[in-house]
Amino acid sequence: MDTKVKKLIERQIRQLSKLKKRLNKLADLIHTKPKDEALILHEFTILLEKYNANPAILKLFTIFLQLMDDKKIIKTYRLEHILLLNNELARFNPLDLESQLERYYFLHNIMNDELEADIQLAKTKKIIETEFLIVEQYRSK
Repeated sequence: MDTKVKKLIERQIRQLSKLKKRLNKLADLIHTKPKDEALILHEFTILLEKYNANPAILKLFTIFLQLMDDKKIIKTYRLEHILLLNNELARFNPLDLESQLERYYFLHNIMNDELEADIQLAKTKKIIETEFLIVEQYRSK
């Protein structure tokens, strides 16, 4: 194996490991009562500046925004902003079932938009069915 490629892979594995640890700490902070939401928002800002448009960070960020209690921070965005971010995450990688389901849960539980939630759930089911069909066709060869 080319040592450049091997080093690149190893560096990416280390970076992913570091990022996962930071995200796990943030997830713990998000679910801690009481939580310092300004500190958590600051941590997200740092992460998103370093790893711009990273879907893993953005998924956790949307969850944090939904659980926010700090009225001063809440006034700076609307639920529609979270929906737009969920939409982009779902479009970014249509096969990412977690993003598809997060969009469904947000539409259903937060936005109370049953029609759009049902449409999203149908799309998610179709993705799963299509992928299973592809696997079954592959296995039958």
